[in-house]
Order: sequence, then structure tokens, then C-alpha cells
Amino acid sequence: MRRSSTTWERTVKHSGCRSVPQWTSLRPANSPPHLLDASRHLYSGLGDLDRGSIIPALEPTLVSHRSIDTTDEWSVRACLALALEAQKRLVGSLRPAVRHIVSACPVTTNENLSRTEQQTRVENWRRSFRKGRVPEGGHRQIFATGVAQITEADAVADRTHKLAEMVNKFVGLAAMFRSRGRVLSPLT
Repeated sequence: MRRSSTTWERTVKHSGCRSVPQWTSLRPANSPPHLLDASRHLYSGLGDLDRGSIIPALEPTLVSHRSIDTTDEWSVRACLALALEAQKRLVGSLRPAVRHIVSACPVTTNENLSRTEQQTRVENWRRSFRKGRVPEGGHRQIFATGVAQITEADAVADRTHKLAEMVNKFVGLAAMFRSRGRVLSPLT
């Protein structure tokens, strides 16, 4: 048993996978073999993804003949919707608020998309998040927490300053999620 544990630790140590924490807590002595095999398969598959190849088990599933957007893409959308929500509360009207957000943060890399179309996208994202018509994921929690923070900022005496801070915070978070994805995706 000690030999397989050493082999497993060596495999984990030398795999070079950046996406997953070191799984040294899954030692053969403590885990059933079927869990170890599945974990090894997942771990090596994530390592393959880091090296640019995809195992069949990790290939994305097509939904309605289109690919699913990543959590980071949805998080960018949530942050831009939150920035719009804060800006709308700050200026009192949706049109000037959405113009400000689109000028503050790139909505897409698609150069053929007009400013008006970009504004419409951000408005639609805000509407979808407010109605809960977005896929499951961490971006829902980001939006819910952000709305609570905006509501709290809107209720304080220095609301103008606080709401302006919230706009900047959410635009900055959108940029962070975008850079974390390593590419600027064309957020459709």
C-alpha cells in the first residue's frame, strides 16, 4: 500500500497541473479505490486541459446548438449589470446610466457592435439578473450580494459618494473577471 501512495504523490507532484490544489489528502489508505481512480482521471484530465488537450469526459456539452458561456463571462455580465444598477440609482435614469457604463468598460471585443447595441446588451443583462433568468452559478451570488451592497449604499447620508464607489468597484471587478479568463471574450 505504501508503494501506491508514493506513486500517487509522485504523480500529483510532477503533473504540473495548475488548475487544482494538490490532492495529497486522497491517499490510497484512506479512500476507496473507485474514488481514487475517478480522482486520478479528473486530475489528469485537468492537467491535459492546462496543456491544451481535452479528454472526452471534459468536453463541453452543446446546448441548443451553442456553447455554454463560462462562469467568468457570466461574472463579467453580473458586474456590469451591478455597475449599471448603481449608476442608475446615482443619476436617476437608465439611459444616461447605461451610456456611462458602456463608456467606462468595454462590453465586447466585437468592433462591429454599435454603442447602442452594447448598451442594449448591458440593459438586457441587468433585466435578466433582476428576474433571475440566468444560468446557475457563482455569478448569481455575485449579483445578489452586489444588489444588497448597492441598496445599503443608497440608504446612507453620503449616498452619492458611496454609489460612485460602487460603480467603480463593479467596473473594476468586471475587468478582473475578464483578465482572469486570460482573454477578452466577445460576451454575446
